[in-house]
Amino acid sequence: VAASSAGPTLKWSYTAQSNLYAPPLIADMHPQPGLETVLSDADVRVLRCVDAHGAQVWEYRGKWTKRLTSGASLSVTAREGQGTLLVGNPDGLLCCIDAATGKELWTRRTGPLSWGAALWTDLDGDGKYEAVAGTEDALVAMTAAGEPHWSYGPEVSPPLSINCPIGAADVDGDGRR
Repeated sequence: VAASSAGPTLKWSYTAQSNLYAPPLIADMHPQPGLETVLSDADVRVLRCVDAHGAQVWEYRGKWTKRLTSGASLSVTAREGQGTLLVGNPDGLLCCIDAATGKELWTRRTGPLSWGAALWTDLDGDGKYEAVAGTEDALVAMTAAGEPHWSYGPEVSPPLSINCPIGAADVDGDGRR
């Protein structure tokens, strides 16, 4: 929808096959002109990319066994010059996907991601983004290639219970998040 002083006008519409619990991700992820929208089509467990005119560009069917309630996160630096998506599922799978094509790059079992999302951030200030997932019982970090980096949570008391989105920021300006 485009907004102006005259009010919004409908530019395009797209009908998903089920409920959309997670917010959409809107960014320029595909070579064609305009912004794409990535939707988590929850009950059919499909991640969909829709172009700037409302036509589906690709769909990704993870091997998820539970509805897709998490939204996707985008990095344009995890793989140099290429958009890379992360999306987690309450069944414990975290998937990394090429943003332009919808092709799976890797999938790892991290723990249930319910109602939250994984994110990309540079944890150690080296200019390379890592994947971080807030699961129901741990905070898990992986390299952009999906290799384990660290995990925090299962051994702490009281135990972690992350059922919401997580965030990362450089709050002191030292170049690290």
